[in-house]
Amino acid sequence: MTPAHVLIVEDDPMLRRYLEDALQECGYITHVAGNGREAAAWLQSHHVDLVLTDVLMPEQDGVRLVAEIRQQKKHLPVVAMSGRGRSDLSVDSLSLVRAMGVDATLEKPFSLAELERTLAFVLTRH
Repeated sequence: MTPAHVLIVEDDPMLRRYLEDALQECGYITHVAGNGREAAAWLQSHHVDLVLTDVLMPEQDGVRLVAEIRQQKKHLPVVAMSGRGRSDLSVDSLSLVRAMGVDATLEKPFSLAELERTLAFVLTRH
C-alpha cells in the first residue's frame, strides 16, 4: 500500500519537527508548514491525503485554513489539534472546527499512539 502524504501545519518549530519525525517513523510521507497561510499556498499546487493542523497560529490560524480547505477541497481529511488549558480560546476553537467538519480533533499534549490511531482511523474512512 502506498504511504499516505500528511501536511503538518504547526507554528512551534520543535513540535513541528517532532510530529514530522514521528509520522515518518510510522511510515507517512510528511510535508510541513508553519502557519495556515503557508499551508493554503502549498495545497494549491500539491496533493496530500490528510492535513494535521494546529488551530491557534500567527498569520493565519487553523480555523481559517479549515474554512479554505472545506471550500476548495471538500473531501480532504483534516485533523485539528490545540493545546489543552492554554486558554478558553483553544477549547472554543476546537469546537468551532468540529462544527466546520474536521474529521477529528486532538488536544495537546497527546501521545504518539493517540496520534497514530487518529490518523489511521481518519484515513480508513476516506
